[in-house]
Amino acid sequence: MTRKLIWIATAVLTTLMALLVLWTFRVVVAYVLISLALAATLRPLVIRLIGKGKLVRAGWLLAYLLAVEGMKQWFFRRFAVT
Repeated sequence: MTRKLIWIATAVLTTLMALLVLWTFRVVVAYVLISLALAATLRPLVIRLIGKGKLVRAGWLLAYLLAVEGMKQWFFRRFAVT
């Protein structure tokens, strides 16, 4: 009886501790779940682009757009009127 009670108490406390950890890191858990969903959604598109050979062009376009956006952000923050 005592051994069974200790086993049940350990299971309950372990479950409560896991719930506490999940509640503490709920934002991180949400980011991980969102990133997994995004990766699962984009995987077929990337596979199709690799098959057609357009992935390199898409990569260059993305790099160019990120560079232009970065320069815009830098310029407007540097010379913004406060």
